[in-house]
Amino acid sequence: MAYISEYHPGAIFVTIQAREEDPEDFYARTFAPYFGGDEDPACGSAHTLLTPYWTKRLGKDGQALHTRHLSARGGKLKVLWD
Repeated sequence: MAYISEYHPGAIFVTIQAREEDPEDFYARTFAPYFGGDEDPACGSAHTLLTPYWTKRLGKDGQALHTRHLSARGGKLKVLWD
């Protein structure tokens, strides 16, 4: 985290598509040590960027997506890009 904090003044979003058999559509993690915390347990602001990407990628216009943050605490979100 020290390297990220020193050389990347912002947040890093990591995301992956869920498997077909999973109840979620995609998963995410958010790292932001520059802002004082190594990892955001369930970052709502990250999903303002991730939701339009996954909506288009999955072809789910007008449909809610289900996502889970894979941090230690974890968090489930239901998001819609309208």
